[in-house]
Amino acid sequence: MALNAENFFSKILQNKSKHTDIAIKHVKELLEFFKEFKISSFENCYNIANKISISLGIEIKDDCM
Repeated sequence: MALNAENFFSKILQNKSKHTDIAIKHVKELLEFFKEFKISSFENCYNIANKISISLGIEIKDDCM
C-alpha cells in the first residue's frame, strides 16, 4: 500500500511539465500519507501481536503504547 503511493507520486514528480508549486503540494501529501500510515500500521501490528500473545498465554505490559 505505501509502496503504491510512493510509486504514484514518484511518477507524478518525474513529469517534466510539472510546476514546482504543484510538486511541493504532492510531496506534502505524500509525507502526510506516510505519517498516517506509520500510526495506523503500528496500531494494527500492536493489536495483532496482542491477540497472538493472548492466545499463547503471554502477558504484555500496557505501557507499550
